[in-house]
Amino acid sequence: MKRFLVIAVTLAFALSSLAGCAQPTPQVVEVEKTVLVTQEVVTTVEVPKEVVVTVEVEAPAIPPDALLTAWVWQSFVEGADDFLRSQVDEFTKFTGIPVEITFINPDETYAKFSAALEAPETLPDLILFDGVVFPQFQEAGRLVDVSDVVANISKEAGGLNQALIEGVTVDGKSYAIPWLADAMASYFRTDVFESAGVPVPTTFTELLEACPKVNKEGEMYCVGLNINGFGDSEEFSRHLIWSYGGTATDPEGTKATINSPETIAALNYIKALADQGSFPPDFPTSDDYSNNQWFQTGLVAYTINSGSIGAWLSENDPEMYANTLMAIPLANDEGERMMSINPLSFAITTNSKYPDLAKMLLEWLTSAENSWDYIEATNYAHVSCYNDMVNRPVIQEDPNRKAMAETMGYSRYASWPAPLSSAATEIYSSRVLSKMLMNVMTGEMTPEESAADAETKINEILARYQ
Repeated sequence: MKRFLVIAVTLAFALSSLAGCAQPTPQVVEVEKTVLVTQEVVTTVEVPKEVVVTVEVEAPAIPPDALLTAWVWQSFVEGADDFLRSQVDEFTKFTGIPVEITFINPDETYAKFSAALEAPETLPDLILFDGVVFPQFQEAGRLVDVSDVVANISKEAGGLNQALIEGVTVDGKSYAIPWLADAMASYFRTDVFESAGVPVPTTFTELLEACPKVNKEGEMYCVGLNINGFGDSEEFSRHLIWSYGGTATDPEGTKATINSPETIAALNYIKALADQGSFPPDFPTSDDYSNNQWFQTGLVAYTINSGSIGAWLSENDPEMYANTLMAIPLANDEGERMMSINPLSFAITTNSKYPDLAKMLLEWLTSAENSWDYIEATNYAHVSCYNDMVNRPVIQEDPNRKAMAETMGYSRYASWPAPLSSAATEIYSSRVLSKMLMNVMTGEMTPEESAADAETKINEILARYQ
């Protein structure tokens, strides 16, 4: 099939030999006999005219039964899924390629992905996953090389963030395209800390010292840690443990290193916060949305989250938003700041019957302008993966959005210091680190017991991949 591009061109079109178009007044000439002689005058008039030129551009042939399917995470931002669906509908309108899109509850994605890998014939053409899931699909050989699409869109907006591209590149081939960066900002209720007579914390130590003055049982709790959730609790666990010098594995990702003095120090820290009564009482039964609800309803003074809380507050509670500071991650006593990040990436699976058509959809969704339009539609709940996009005035001139963008500089993949791997994915999806924290927060285990338990679980996971 050929795709046709219609171009309007304005030309200066010369109209000549227009006899009779402009007749002057007849002139009278005297001769022997009086006769009337009419002098004919020929004029040339330039008239602009729009000429339509059709240019033929080669595009993949579209079989009459072609249908693309896509699995996408549900967004926590109101209206975001509808906007993405409208972008897909525009793609169908432009190309004639129908797309069936399925939105998946984030709490169910890992189970659905695992089941699909066991039955790969059920995989869709296009799939959206976070960075920690990528190795499972790539190592199973279920992803299509999309290096050509990466090359095309890297010509836009300063190109894609190189660190994010490297996370989905194996042996020089890219198997996914980073779409959005879910940078984890630190949220502080500035009015609550001010009322408590303490400055907004910038370090873990300052937070521990401020919390007793902030806590008011039944009314206000210092820290909104939804430890029984999923993504956010795993990001916070790494944020805390890395800041204290602990890691889940060695740099090769072959041996558990979680049972260390550094990790135990981090667990003693979280125990101290729990002993202060700094967490909402329902934290053991919290879910992935609980910290959003706690902060948005005024129950907690601090949490970490992507931009979804900020996006909601700016639209629904401007007063609270004005009293909210979004900041870069808390620092340890040496001033080091570390945060885990899981960028959302699109990929094409090997189950696709129409990989060339799927690449058209992939490039459509991940292009600089379309991904930016999505970010705008979510009220800047995400950070762009394009280098130049984060420097736009709408980001740099807003302190909260700027902090979100700056958090990227302190972020690393959840497998750090090891490379991404299927083992790292299972450690993350099994919630080994957040469960280790929860065991201490609830008093079920001592820090030493919980670190030893986590070490056993991680080594069991690593053994399955060696």
